[in-house]
Amino acid sequence: MKNIFITIIVSSMMIGCATPQRHPPVTKADQFDCDQKCGTYNRTIGIIESAWCVNKCLDSKGYILK
Repeated sequence: MKNIFITIIVSSMMIGCATPQRHPPVTKADQFDCDQKCGTYNRTIGIIESAWCVNKCLDSKGYILK
């Protein structure tokens, strides 16, 4: 139960919070690319590590997380 709660919190923090500077919101392609690179869909990788990686990936693509 505790893992589900943590998953929900982290997921809600990652959804739709990034916007690029003077550009439209994060594209689905960029989000999917970062999710794939960071193992978001891999259950063997921890939630925190995946979220950190996705944030860094989006940052490297020019998006600012608010």
